[in-house]
Amino acid sequence: MSTRRINNLTEPLQFRSTLTDLHSNLWQLFELARESEYVTENKTAFHASGQFDRPDEFLQCVLDLMRVTFEPHPLGTFFLNANFDFLTDAITEKSKRLGYLSVVSDERESIESLWDTQIAPRMDELGYSVDESTLFIMCTTGDERYDLDLMCEVADFFDAGLTVDEAFSLISNEINGTPHTSKAVYAGYSTDKVLHSRLRLSLLLISDNNRAAPIMRLIQ
Repeated sequence: MSTRRINNLTEPLQFRSTLTDLHSNLWQLFELARESEYVTENKTAFHASGQFDRPDEFLQCVLDLMRVTFEPHPLGTFFLNANFDFLTDAITEKSKRLGYLSVVSDERESIESLWDTQIAPRMDELGYSVDESTLFIMCTTGDERYDLDLMCEVADFFDAGLTVDEAFSLISNEINGTPHTSKAVYAGYSTDKVLHSRLRLSLLLISDNNRAAPIMRLIQ
């Protein structure tokens, strides 16, 4: 059991140094995935984010990835929440494109409805292909809907869950230090109280020439 610290900056200079590194690394992340180049002699952080066609959506995807990664009450340990390497392992020297998309549902709207009304049309508009990508889903909702029913709904629609065999394989690979078997879809879950019963789905798509099998459920 942890005890609460009132003075929680135990190493303030190390904290400052780490915060500076975080800022620099995020800036570099934006530069490495930019969709255009803002040419200026005195580029600032807002110039870096402005190099994306939809900077608000890219920022939301990055923020939701952080939410999922550091969610203090995950729905399980076999999701993207506890397995950041699902994402990093999908990025290889053959990777060509990073797609990103973030949408918010209506109250209590189903995943299927959100896909049909917002996600699928946007994917078409942006030229993203589920059939040629590994898909990462960051699903964020309020306390009213953050439960196993939501996890099952996402897993059933996107085929984003792990089977028993896949779960045992993941554990075995972790123990043996061998690469895990790749899937086409991975999901993670987090909470944001302001959403109440709405969903925010932020998607990252990694496209390359060596990916898992097509996600048939989504293209039927």
